[in-house]
Amino acid sequence: GPLSANGIAIAIAMTSTAIGTILPILRERGLLPTAVGASILNHGAVGEVGPIILMALLLGSRSTWVSLAILAAFLIITLLIVRFTDRVQRAGRRLVEAIHLGGSTTAQTTIRVTILLLVGLCTLAEVFELDVVLGAFAAGFILRYAVPDGDRQLEEKLDGLAYGFFIPLFFVTSGMAIELDLTASSLIYLGAFLVLLVLTRGLPVWAAALLERRHDGSRAYSVRQSLQIAVYSTTALPIIVAVTQVAVDAGAMSASFASTLVLAGALSVLVMPALGLALSSDADRAPAVEALAVVQGP
Repeated sequence: GPLSANGIAIAIAMTSTAIGTILPILRERGLLPTAVGASILNHGAVGEVGPIILMALLLGSRSTWVSLAILAAFLIITLLIVRFTDRVQRAGRRLVEAIHLGGSTTAQTTIRVTILLLVGLCTLAEVFELDVVLGAFAAGFILRYAVPDGDRQLEEKLDGLAYGFFIPLFFVTSGMAIELDLTASSLIYLGAFLVLLVLTRGLPVWAAALLERRHDGSRAYSVRQSLQIAVYSTTALPIIVAVTQVAVDAGAMSASFASTLVLAGALSVLVMPALGLALSSDADRAPAVEALAVVQGP
């Protein structure tokens, strides 16, 4: 039934977006600094964080109220780390300068501190029996607060670690978990999942983008751009892998059914960005912030 653990797992999987997967695609296609890219990132952030929180609340072994209290405790600890980071920045300028200086040497201090933060918060999420993705998001939130203006050198190093090691490793382990049994029923389920993904994720995003207005009342995005935003936002895989794993471990979903759902997510990663490229146009290069248009010129 729709309110069973299996039904809830499918619903959470259908409302997710693989923001980490489409981020490098948007960067290579030059969409990140554009208005279309900003909208995709906004919808993608909601489609990644929202399902993670719902997983913790609705698919855990604890009651909903206990899960909510644990999530609140995790949030408080994250905010305390942010507060500690702020105090270190104000009181320990020499320490901060030493960390930045070590980032350009063989010590690679900034990378080591970032990895320590990531591992620490993921470990904390595991202790609280939350999904480790929540710990990774908390680490990213703290890092952005610590470096609000960004650090190109640090971000390039993190990109190398992410896209050169962690993300390929994730896809390898995800592929190993798929039990490929392409029977007639599994193919029907596969097609049904893709249709559900478009209806439950793509259609609402398309409507939201189409209804968005600028300050002067004009449409923020054309029909084509709204469809492009919806197509990119319908790309889903990491949360599908996580939610099906939780559901299988809880005995609420069979491994073969979960494999079909993961395979549908993998197909969305293959198909949706290709459709997004087909819907692209030079008009999408408009910057996300109007001030950038003045700086860049005509």
